[in-house]
Amino acid sequence: MSVRKILVEEWENKITFVDRLKEKYEPLYEKIANHPFLVEIEKGKLPLEKFLVFAKQNQYYISEVRAAASVGAARAATDSERRIMLGLTQIAPLELSEYSFGKLAVAAGVPIGEIKSILEDSDFPLPATRAYTDFMYKEFATKPAGVALASFISCPWTYASVDIGGLSCGKIFAKALNEHYGIDKEATDKYIFDYEIKSLAPGIKAMKDALNKAAEEASPAMLKILESNFRRDIEFEYMFWDMAYKHEPNKNREFGSYF
Repeated sequence: MSVRKILVEEWENKITFVDRLKEKYEPLYEKIANHPFLVEIEKGKLPLEKFLVFAKQNQYYISEVRAAASVGAARAATDSERRIMLGLTQIAPLELSEYSFGKLAVAAGVPIGEIKSILEDSDFPLPATRAYTDFMYKEFATKPAGVALASFISCPWTYASVDIGGLSCGKIFAKALNEHYGIDKEATDKYIFDYEIKSLAPGIKAMKDALNKAAEEASPAMLKILESNFRRDIEFEYMFWDMAYKHEPNKNREFGSYF
């Protein structure tokens, strides 16, 4: 049986601990699915500038996932955990020309030079982005692998296809960029293939297995942290879309705002 078929069966029948945990917080996932950013971009009503904010902040996020996973790999207790962490350090090639989200961002109008400069500017990440990545880094640096991964898994899971419990977020905005904003179809189709069809299912399966194993072995206190990480990750995912939707790049950010 293929990995995708296994994930479909697990989600449809709520077979594993993680599937049941996700079902518990499904109302929060629905808040992401119904966020105005995704609703409006699907209809072609979202100003493209809002997507560009998302694309730039996401570039920072991807870099910080690499950093967190590097720390997590050093702390991993088993080879299977190390494989997951090392896989996350390769979440995207360093060169923009080699990975599909980078190509999509450039096709949408983000200058290559601007994307490359993001990682060199300590003032660049908006507070919501920084809070999300700092939270994730701390969990990867201090918690067992399965517990730490609970602080990240909802990111790829929301981008995955609906049949395995995802929200198809990436497919929604990539398809809309072509249909409503005139972005090159080759770039949007490549992104959809790489993220939803090709690469997400194996990684999600590996992370789910790690979370399930951690849940079996965890003390009551550590199990509570795992669930807290899972819930907070969903909340941070929501805030990431909300930040991109509310941020106005041509105005100075109001002190105290997270966007």
